[in-house]
Amino acid sequence: MIRALVVADSGSVMSSVTAPLSRLPGVEIVAYANGRCRIGEIVRHIAPDVVLIDEMSSSGNATQRVAEVHAISPTTPVIGLVEQPSSTWTADGLRAGAAAVVPRGLEAATLSLVLNEVLGAGTSKSSLPTERSAA
Repeated sequence: MIRALVVADSGSVMSSVTAPLSRLPGVEIVAYANGRCRIGEIVRHIAPDVVLIDEMSSSGNATQRVAEVHAISPTTPVIGLVEQPSSTWTADGLRAGAAAVVPRGLEAATLSLVLNEVLGAGTSKSSLPTERSAA
């Protein structure tokens, strides 16, 4: 089971992120946090396998959130979510240490591929079904 923490600054963004995650077998959303929370403390307490962080345009700097996660758990992968793939957060997020930066609102099958890639295909944590594995 992959344990995910989702961080976003609005309910509508949270819904667009959690909807495809909730459709993936083998993924459990263990916590939700808004951009104003102390993400590091949540990571320390729940020890997620992956953290998904929205670019959080209205409540803070998402790159600082990536740094918060890595200060507590340097090996926990972070996936940055952007509204527009051309967002400057793509480059900033990768420089800050995000394992991937992808558009917000991906379909479940595509998100499954991203999670498998980020968590290391072939490891016990990357056991999500993909379209490739079904063929």
